[in-house]
Amino acid sequence: MSQSLLNIEGVLSASIDAGIKNNDATDLSIIYLTESTVTAAVFTQNVFCAAPVLVAKNHLNHHPKALLINSGNANAGTGSQGMENTLHTCACLAGELNINTEQVLPFSTGVIGQQLELDKFNQGIPKVVVKLSTDAMGDVAKGILTTDLVEKTASKQFEVNGKTVTISGIAKGSGMIRPDMATMLSFIFTDVESTQAKLQQCLTTSVNQSF
Repeated sequence: MSQSLLNIEGVLSASIDAGIKNNDATDLSIIYLTESTVTAAVFTQNVFCAAPVLVAKNHLNHHPKALLINSGNANAGTGSQGMENTLHTCACLAGELNINTEQVLPFSTGVIGQQLELDKFNQGIPKVVVKLSTDAMGDVAKGILTTDLVEKTASKQFEVNGKTVTISGIAKGSGMIRPDMATMLSFIFTDVESTQAKLQQCLTTSVNQSF
């Protein structure tokens, strides 16, 4: 279900057509966390994880500042070269944002068994960075799609102890989401104050109830 997304303060995003899909659709997205943030994540339980999943797991405890998402190529089943390519793209974005490589979480979705075309990332990442804005999350929702027919977005505002809290999320995944979110991507952002441990607990509980 697509709806108007509410902006989250401190979250910048952008998406472009970098030529990864070869169909003139947006396919390279960046989400930049400009404020002091905490991050929680859950990953597929498939024992044959793609390179971006392995790297994202390793980077999660390094205070992530950016998400690098591409569609059109899952970088799965690509061996050691796939790992090197993933780390290269993280380093490329880190250089543009002046952050550490370990502060980038990579995500890839699309066809399996094909290596990333690094020139498209080298050329595309700087173009996405200069487009970062507070109101482009809807563009990212489109940019992460593969076989989905429509983008999936949701936003909600409510009061907590007299303060307005906003939650906005986007997702992709319409068919092959087994085993356990294997090809699904979902990103949720909120301005609620929380510790990392509490945020992780809430996310894990929600996912266990959903899947």
